[in-house]
Amino acid sequence: MKNSRRVRPELFSAGTLLPGLQRWHFLLVASVPQRRKGFRFKMLWPVLEDEDEGQFMAALINGYFDESGKAHQEGIGTVVFSGFVSKPRSWKDFDEHWDFFLTKHHLKAFHFSEHKRNRAMVLDFVSVMNQNIEFGISVGVEVRLFNTLPEDLKIALGGDPHYLVFKAVVSTLLLHVVGKQGNRMTITCDEDEDTFPACYDWYRKLKGTDSFARRTLVSFATADDKAFSPLQASDLFAGISRAEADSKSLESVNEMQVYLNALNADGSTRHLNFQTGLLREDTLNWLAGEWQAGRQADLWERPI
Repeated sequence: MKNSRRVRPELFSAGTLLPGLQRWHFLLVASVPQRRKGFRFKMLWPVLEDEDEGQFMAALINGYFDESGKAHQEGIGTVVFSGFVSKPRSWKDFDEHWDFFLTKHHLKAFHFSEHKRNRAMVLDFVSVMNQNIEFGISVGVEVRLFNTLPEDLKIALGGDPHYLVFKAVVSTLLLHVVGKQGNRMTITCDEDEDTFPACYDWYRKLKGTDSFARRTLVSFATADDKAFSPLQASDLFAGISRAEADSKSLESVNEMQVYLNALNADGSTRHLNFQTGLLREDTLNWLAGEWQAGRQADLWERPI
C-alpha cells in the first residue's frame, strides 16, 4: 500500500460557535433553489494525499446523529440536533474503546439521561469521543423563539423545531465540512418514527434537485442506538449540548459544564474537533422576514 499522509486544514477551532451562525442561511422548505453559477464549496474535511502521485483521494464519511429535547414535552426550553462524522477506520477504533468502557461499567448500552449524574462514567465515554472521533456538530433552537415564527412558516418547516435544526446540521456538513473532493457521506439517525418520514422526504428532495447533494449523500437511515455505539455518543453529545444551550438561553448554571469542559480540553491524544451553536432571535427574525417577503432562505446563495 502506498504511503499517504493526512492533510487537515486547521479551519475549525474546537468548541467554538460556527462562524456567522447568527446569519445562517440554509435550505428550509420543500423546493430547493439552484446554486448560483460559480459558487465554490469550501473544503474543510481532511482528505488523504498520495505522497507518490500527489493526488487527493476521496473519503467515505459516516455520520451518526441524535436529538435532545422534544418541543411538545413540558419544560423543554431548547431542541438540539447533534452528531459526529468520521471515516470508517476512526469509527472502528472508536467502537473498540467504547465497548471497553461498556464492559468496565457493566452496561449493554450508554444513555446520557440515565447516567448523567455518574461523573466518572460519563468522563470515561467523553475521553473515547475525544480520542477517536474526527468532527462533531450540534445546533439548537429555543422552542419559545421557534413558536414566534409565522404560523404558515412553522407549518412549512414541519411544525416542529426539530426539522429546523436537522436541516441546519445536514446543510452545514454539506457546505462547510464534507467539501467537494468527491467525498461521500452517510447519515444514520437514532430511531424516531415521528420525525423520520419528514426528514427522509427532505433528504430525497434535496438529492433530487441539487447535483452536489446527489453525489455526496449516499445513505440516510435510522438505527437502534442499543446496537450502534456512535449513536450512543451522539446522544451524549446532544445531552451536553442541550444543557449548555439551556444555560445560555435561561441564563442559568450549567450543571453539565464539566462534561463540556472535558470534551473541549486540549491534550496530546485529542482527535476531535467540534462546533456548537444556538440559532438566535435575529436569525429567526430574518427568516420570518424572508418568508413574508416571498423569498426562500437559501443555503447556497449566502455562505456562512
